[in-house]
Amino acid sequence: MQTMKTTINFILAVVAFIASSLIAQAQVKIGTNTTVIAPGSALEVESADKGIRMPQVSLTNTTTWAPVLGTGTVATSPGMHVYNTNPSITSTNEKYPTLDQKIGEYYWDGTGWVAIGQTQSADAALRVSMSTSTLVNSGIVYKVNYTTTEFDKNSNFNLSTDEFTTPSSGFYLVSFYIESTANVASGTGRAAFIYVNGALYRKLINDFVPANTGFSRTIPVVVKLSAGDKVTMQVQSNPSFADWTYSVSSLEIVKLSN
Repeated sequence: MQTMKTTINFILAVVAFIASSLIAQAQVKIGTNTTVIAPGSALEVESADKGIRMPQVSLTNTTTWAPVLGTGTVATSPGMHVYNTNPSITSTNEKYPTLDQKIGEYYWDGTGWVAIGQTQSADAALRVSMSTSTLVNSGIVYKVNYTTTEFDKNSNFNLSTDEFTTPSSGFYLVSFYIESTANVASGTGRAAFIYVNGALYRKLINDFVPANTGFSRTIPVVVKLSAGDKVTMQVQSNPSFADWTYSVSSLEIVKLSN
């Protein structure tokens, strides 16, 4: 009996020693080569044909911790990593945009869910142009008629309607260039605008140009647009002045961020 008791005590001591060693090392490896683990890793997974599947969670928006249990304001919350399955997740703060496709990986930074792997400026990158003299009659607003697509990454510009259709909500850099000829004997008031969905969004140019004087302008502007918006460039001659003609124009649009 004494011998058995001694043996049991020895086994318990060995188990306790091994357990304490594991706790002290605080290293766990899953998969193949479990006896070989990188010195700096607390958890290591090795596999040639398997991956790690994150918890599948349906997030409602990018600043609400739930449905994850607990609270997102405690010190242990930052770094929580999930795979959002909700295709209708919304961004409730501009600092925390959703992925374009909504579904995907997010991590909590203490205040909101940060989208992982978002590709910025991928939705739109284009340049269109024209080089045909076009008369602008006094008092009438004209849509700029572009004739050439120099590049259009995702075919967002329609030359038939001279419209750019916003592929996704976000901030866009719009760079508008126009050049007019010196063909009038009296001064003209020359204006250019961005129209969104058929309504004036922003005036870009409002210049008085002396008689027999041409002009050229490049106007870059950042605009906030929603998915599906229709954007056009418009020009006008001030009703109080003479007609004018523009001969060259180009339009470049690049998405900056969500």
